[in-house]
Amino acid sequence: MHVRGARNRERGRLFWLLAMLLLVAGCERGQPPLYIGANIWPGYEFLFLADQLGFYAEEGANVRMVEFLSLGDSRRAFERGQVDLFAATPVEVLVASEQSAREVRVFYATSISLGPDVIMAAPQIGSVAELRGRRVAIEPGTLDILLLYAALAQSGLTLDDVVLVPMAQAHMPQALQEGLVDAVAVYPPESIEIEQSVAGCAEVTHRCVLFDSGQVPGLIIDMLVTDRAVVEQRGGDLAAVARAFDRAVAWALEYPQQAHALMAQRQGLSADDFVRKLAGLRILRLDEQARWLVAGNGVYRSLEQAAYALGSTGVLLKPVETEPLLTTVAVPGALPSPVR
Repeated sequence: MHVRGARNRERGRLFWLLAMLLLVAGCERGQPPLYIGANIWPGYEFLFLADQLGFYAEEGANVRMVEFLSLGDSRRAFERGQVDLFAATPVEVLVASEQSAREVRVFYATSISLGPDVIMAAPQIGSVAELRGRRVAIEPGTLDILLLYAALAQSGLTLDDVVLVPMAQAHMPQALQEGLVDAVAVYPPESIEIEQSVAGCAEVTHRCVLFDSGQVPGLIIDMLVTDRAVVEQRGGDLAAVARAFDRAVAWALEYPQQAHALMAQRQGLSADDFVRKLAGLRILRLDEQARWLVAGNGVYRSLEQAAYALGSTGVLLKPVETEPLLTTVAVPGALPSPVR
């Protein structure tokens, strides 16, 4: 009887252990979706491609993609808690960090902009220096201000030398076409629309581009951003998102025609236009993340430069400590950064 009782107790313990494991597994499967916000931009398209190809689910993440019209829309949705993470540039990271209750964390660097972010002007304006006293459209709280700041600085001008016109990206092509503004800080697909619709901008010799992000390499880095609570509670899902994104990049390298066709179609561009804009980006891979997210390196330096520019122009009202904004939670084989 003693032996039989011991065996029964052992079976009971095994039963409850199995029940608990099944309960935990059920809870994990029942995790609410991670909502990812991203605007229309060639480098962010791999997020949507990963979704189309089913890579998030295969990596174990329950993801819902949410498309926005602009960087500003994505940032505001994140600040309101409508998305769990979003695709951003250093400007959105810093603005959200200052004005949002969420504790911002960058966990993945997706790409470096080496050309697609541009300052475009009416055909009669031939240089950035000629923007003095002119009306320049920017979307407030986005990288537009950083790109314009850098462009003006290279020509010995400041933001005080131009008239800033707040405007959503989607309205910029028509505003430039109708002469409501003299120049715009813009990116695809609106920059392509300007090339095709504004008289004189389609000429190969001009294209109305006065300045592009390739002239300030390393300043504009695209990144995936979440907050401290998500890092603490769903770090494994963030790592799965990173793996799925990298798989989409790898798939596009292996099957470029199919990938470019899918991504261009979703953005409403021709495959040629999409490939041309994508060529201005250096897409960063998963095995590069450790060095890009280390204090003192790529993302850190980009945030530092952006903080200086935004602070000097009054966009940021107080100094931002950039190192705590970085986390290696999604870096393979790395210990997560201390949660602060």
